[in-house]
Amino acid sequence: MPGDVAELLAADLAGAGFACRVEGRDRLAVVYAEAGARLDVADEAVRRRMVGFARQRGFTHVAVALTQGLTKARG
Repeated sequence: MPGDVAELLAADLAGAGFACRVEGRDRLAVVYAEAGARLDVADEAVRRRMVGFARQRGFTHVAVALTQGLTKARG
């Protein structure tokens, strides 16, 4: 899948309030949050919206890269 489709998906997501960049790997869209942006992937509605946008662009799967802000859960 061409890289420009990933750029189109990133624009779709940005328009919906998800500041990110997208890397296309065949039919997989890998989503990276922009610095300082938060993608609330724990929210099912957010995940559904992201996957919906990706499917409209021809992707079958979405992965959200966890690149920063990882902390050990306290319990």
